[in-house]
Amino acid sequence: MTDVFPRRHAAAVFVGAAALALFAPVVAHAQLRVATWNISNYGDTTQTGTGNRSAALKTAIYGTFENRSMAPDVFMTQEFLSDPASSNFLTVLNTAPNSPGDWARASFVNGNDTDSAFFYRTSKVNFVADVTVVTGADGAAPPRDVHRYDVTLKGYSATVAPALSLYSVHMKAGDSGSGPSGDEGRRETEANAIRANAASLPAGRQFLVGGDFNTPGSSDAGYARLVESRANDAGRWTFTPDKPIPEGDNMLRLDQVMAEGKVQLRIEVPFDRATPLDVTRAEGSIVVQPGNNLWSIARRLYGEGYHYTMIFGLNKEQIKDPDLIYPEQQFTLPKQAPGSDS
Repeated sequence: MTDVFPRRHAAAVFVGAAALALFAPVVAHAQLRVATWNISNYGDTTQTGTGNRSAALKTAIYGTFENRSMAPDVFMTQEFLSDPASSNFLTVLNTAPNSPGDWARASFVNGNDTDSAFFYRTSKVNFVADVTVVTGADGAAPPRDVHRYDVTLKGYSATVAPALSLYSVHMKAGDSGSGPSGDEGRRETEANAIRANAASLPAGRQFLVGGDFNTPGSSDAGYARLVESRANDAGRWTFTPDKPIPEGDNMLRLDQVMAEGKVQLRIEVPFDRATPLDVTRAEGSIVVQPGNNLWSIARRLYGEGYHYTMIFGLNKEQIKDPDLIYPEQQFTLPKQAPGSDS
């Protein structure tokens, strides 16, 4: 049973490994911390030398800031350059201060362009398989391999151990070209392949998709194919409410209900529904609404997201980082639409 209601009516907020709590038996209070990181052309093969990032990575992964630490149990990473680099990163994980030292890795697959690498704590999961869902290539294909890593959780009997499939993705960046060989088309191809593979998983299998999606906005075809409802998907990806969702703060609540009607598990996740951008009223200036970003604003106003640079250039006194804008900020718009005649 799923419901969406304004956040002001919510009684509580669920905090924890929600994706995994869905299938955890009542007697087992298991949590699994799954992290994903595009680590940007990771080619380090030693723990020393100019440009080595080992010390910084150890701090980022196991250091503490405001009583918080990443400290994952499973790590899906992207942009690895070689098997030695993957081996080096395993050493980073096992030798970092505060590390439990029980990390292992899946075999590295050297595909087209850069590659995913998968790491896991042997005390938390059993590694089962690495399945190549998409083979990266040039042209109209996705540029990089997509891997599905299958694991089972430790702490359960062999007959009931929950299985989890984790898809590591790194979609094509950019907003150029059209058709299947354009950037958006290649993201769409990858999303369709992931959905098709997920639909073929055994009944009851839980899965997560993580990585670098390079999605410029919710209208992107790759994003749309990944999250839209389709026949025979049994609601595995999206939920369609039976009433309009009000703008502003809301709460998504998911109840696992037993046959006798008793709620066995409840998950509540807060979210903001942005006020739609009214293009007809955007004359001279615009007020940022929750959920807006410069790319989506430029795309709605001018047809292409990369025109965000025009808005950024006119409002540098307010925008210190183009990736960080805030509700209620008011931005001046170009007097002339980009690309129009003088």
